[in-house]
Amino acid sequence: MGNERPVVTGTTISGLLIVLVNSAVAMLTAMGVVHWDTATQAAINAFVVALINVGAVIVPMIWVHKQVTPLAAPRDEDGTPLVRANSDNAPTLKQTRNALGM
Repeated sequence: MGNERPVVTGTTISGLLIVLVNSAVAMLTAMGVVHWDTATQAAINAFVVALINVGAVIVPMIWVHKQVTPLAAPRDEDGTPLVRANSDNAPTLKQTRNALGM
């Protein structure tokens, strides 16, 4: 079974990435590998934070969208219909609610 809390996982991963990049920028500057002033470091860190936060919203949203069963033609992983269709091949409200466990 997959992760049922993708937003929490995305937030955790994004927080870890932000801390790692901020630490790397500070370490490289302190070691003299790069010669960035405080304003440059802050700008780099702000850009990384913004980029990672956008990814932390979009990636879970795409993942969750793939997990949703469409109501128009609900099927399991093998392609078997989840509800029995009525005469016009559209599931009734009761069938749809039963399929969703409502």
